[in-house]
Amino acid sequence: MEGAAESKPYTVFNPTQKTLLLYACSISAIFSTISSLRNTVAPSIFGTLADDIGRRPVLLFTLALYLGANVGLALTKHCVALVVLRCVQSAGASSTIAIAYGIIADISVPSDRGSFVGVLLGFTHAAPCLGSVIGGVVSENRSWRWIFWLLAIASGTHLVMLTIFLPETSRKLVGNGNIRPTHRINHSLYAMLHRQSPSEEPIRTPMSFDFLGPFKSLKTLYNKANFIAILVGGITYTIFGCLLAKTHNILPGFPIEKTRLRSIFPVIATSSIATVGYGWTLHASPHITVLLTLLTDLNPDRSSTAQASYSLIRCLLSAGGIAAVEAMIQGMGVGWCFTAFAVFGALCVPLLCVKEERKELALGRRRGYR
Repeated sequence: MEGAAESKPYTVFNPTQKTLLLYACSISAIFSTISSLRNTVAPSIFGTLADDIGRRPVLLFTLALYLGANVGLALTKHCVALVVLRCVQSAGASSTIAIAYGIIADISVPSDRGSFVGVLLGFTHAAPCLGSVIGGVVSENRSWRWIFWLLAIASGTHLVMLTIFLPETSRKLVGNGNIRPTHRINHSLYAMLHRQSPSEEPIRTPMSFDFLGPFKSLKTLYNKANFIAILVGGITYTIFGCLLAKTHNILPGFPIEKTRLRSIFPVIATSSIATVGYGWTLHASPHITVLLTLLTDLNPDRSSTAQASYSLIRCLLSAGGIAAVEAMIQGMGVGWCFTAFAVFGALCVPLLCVKEERKELALGRRRGYR
């Protein structure tokens, strides 16, 4: 019996199916970054719900919410409706990335999970750049309403494809994918039409909504390893957000053109050196991807909830940092403001040293889910 349990694969999805699932959830997560407005509460609700009742129904619901909001935004003529619908749009879009992490945890073993998360982050980081270019071209040549029509068309097409083909991956409901889910909402239309027979008996799980979902995501912070990973990721995200949000007219009247041209060669040299360092840093892999992958490894059964807690903390920290950055520049000066950012970043080092001391516990958990 033990030999059979050991030989049981982590997932029955073949490499091609896992790749398609990865791209499907990554495309879904794109909508969380391409719309720019973020929601800190919605991922805590929908992420926890995805862990409880399945990835498929929650992902379809959030995309449907996003689709409906985009159609409303394209049609509305009232400012109040515009604000409300933007909040609804954000609630639907911002939850997709937490669900995507859940799907990745369901279908990938820890040794492959880093590359899966890298693909996901590649999609989500590229989306704002692409979205800004397309949005600028569309608003310049057509109308701002067409931005929302394009988002509605893209999300609607993706929603139809997921409705037809996306299988349920939650290990709580389908194990390694070899168990037929109990509820029809967890079945893809393709699976229902082909009457795929289960290899094992369905797992009977009641459908229920837990109104304490947002607080459940905060429970992950009680685990010290989770807390350190989330805090370090939140600090890194906050520094990045503050640097992007820094006002551009810090020194009014300053001869910026002359100064930039006179100092162009030191700037190019510094940029080149920094680029080399950045590349080798990525080669060594101490990137935020590692923290997010580790967070998934530490919470394989509730990965969407864990990512929702990370989203909540990073957004709160980033909001506080961006709100304070202008006051810091005025009170401390630009140089000391950036020095403070560097100090905040350096605080991650002792935190990660503490995590290194707890490495055996983390590795023990990861081996338990191989």
